[in-house]
Amino acid sequence: MRKTYRELLRDPRWQRKRLEVLQRADWACEECDDDSSNLQIHHHWYENGRDPWDYPDSAISCLCEDCHETATILLRSIPRLELNLDALHRLVDFAIELKEEQDAHRKLADEFAPRRRLDELLAKAASGEITYEEKIELSNRLRLKNKIAPLIERVKT
Repeated sequence: MRKTYRELLRDPRWQRKRLEVLQRADWACEECDDDSSNLQIHHHWYENGRDPWDYPDSAISCLCEDCHETATILLRSIPRLELNLDALHRLVDFAIELKEEQDAHRKLADEFAPRRRLDELLAKAASGEITYEEKIELSNRLRLKNKIAPLIERVKT
């Protein structure tokens, strides 16, 4: 059974770490330099299942009661981002599926692009706003369409 946090703070390993932090801070608050108030040890973040003494020195500060209270309020008010590997894997899988779907849509759009271009050229011809080059392109596309149409009909039957 896992010990409570209060029990972990009585562990000799935590007591040693606590003394190291106090000595490193020269027995004064690292925030306001107060050396007359009760000093407390503050963890900048917590990880589930991690013992209080297993944090790097950069994650622990020596603070007076007032600064520690302020820091604790700030820590609790900032939402923590916990990396959930399972959710990350699902996100990557979704991104891959989305990319494959986009590629399929792009391929389908490319297949219909000639038809859209033919419709565009026919509309320009009907309005009289077609250039000489576009007339040649339209003629070629219509010729190609007339050659392909019978083949499509044979495939359908």
